[in-house]
Amino acid sequence: MTVHNIGLLYESQGKYNEAETFYKRALVGRETSLSIHHPDTIQSMDVRVAGYFLQRGRYEEAMALCQRALEGQTHQLGAKHLDTLATAHRLADVYEHQGKYDDAEASYQRALAGREQQLGADHRATLDTVNGLAWLYYRQGEYDTAEPLYQRALTGQEQQLGADHLDTLGTVHNLAALYMDQKKYQEAEALYQRALVGKDQQPGADHPDTLSTVNNLAVLYDLQGMYVEAEALYQRALAGRDRQLGADHPDTLFTVNNLAGLYQQQGRYVEAEALYQRALAGMERQLGPDNPATLTAVHNIALLHEIQGEYDEAETLYKRALAGNEKSLGIHHPGTIETRETLAGVYRKQGRDEEAKTLLARGEEAAKVRLSK
Repeated sequence: MTVHNIGLLYESQGKYNEAETFYKRALVGRETSLSIHHPDTIQSMDVRVAGYFLQRGRYEEAMALCQRALEGQTHQLGAKHLDTLATAHRLADVYEHQGKYDDAEASYQRALAGREQQLGADHRATLDTVNGLAWLYYRQGEYDTAEPLYQRALTGQEQQLGADHLDTLGTVHNLAALYMDQKKYQEAEALYQRALVGKDQQPGADHPDTLSTVNNLAVLYDLQGMYVEAEALYQRALAGRDRQLGADHPDTLFTVNNLAGLYQQQGRYVEAEALYQRALAGMERQLGPDNPATLTAVHNIALLHEIQGEYDEAETLYKRALAGNEKSLGIHHPGTIETRETLAGVYRKQGRDEEAKTLLARGEEAAKVRLSK
């Protein structure tokens, strides 16, 4: 068994530290014996090592390896080679997790155009990129653009792979998230339940993909005030993610943040703040201070302070979240709009009505400029 395959075996067993040791040994060995741009070196870098880092939430390391691999593949194999296109898709995934949405879109579009040309519109790999691009648009609040892409991916996957295939269930999960954000709760729940039933069977109840659906179904119940059901699912997701991914993995921190929000809704402010602070500290370390997920955590802590009448603390945090969201998401993103409106609300509670009007007017003026273009 090769060093690379030993790493693969450890990863499949969830022994991630051991897997990383052997992946790195394989990479160093191939670079030494083959040269850095040899296709075998590239395969080791991208398919396994970069993919491993992406799964573990180590996005900077994943990005560096993907960029290096893409450069080598483009040189050695050509820009339209299927391996090159697969790396372009993987790099887009990394950019999306980092909140680098323009870079992600360019890389997804490159992968999609190439895969449609080389494989056809309904090939599994093509549909995977369609789903990734839809998720990117969803993350930016472009729901009307995302939904038809999800529907295209889902229809094709059901026809090509079957209704219970993991790729199909992944798209079902993503479409449910879109419906949840659109407040189409009945449609969202049906899709989440479908995804969860399928994922519980394969890949299993404790797999990270399954736990993602558990977390999102909890969010859906939380939004509807079904706190008992939501808390049970959050606790399941958090325990599983702590165990499978680690306490500081971004996905674990997302669940921490969500559970804090539930406690906030129930008036359990001390518990909520402790969890929010854990989530924020971890996201700042793992994702950076300006990542959209980090800024969501900032917004949430601001809201907690506002609820408790701590307006100065709330204002400072809302301003940080607003500035970051305007930069990374744009002035028209739902998250940006929400933060702008909540900050205006804090101004009003302090009797600062003119500042509130000015803030909201700035957003309205920017919207007019955008529509006139």
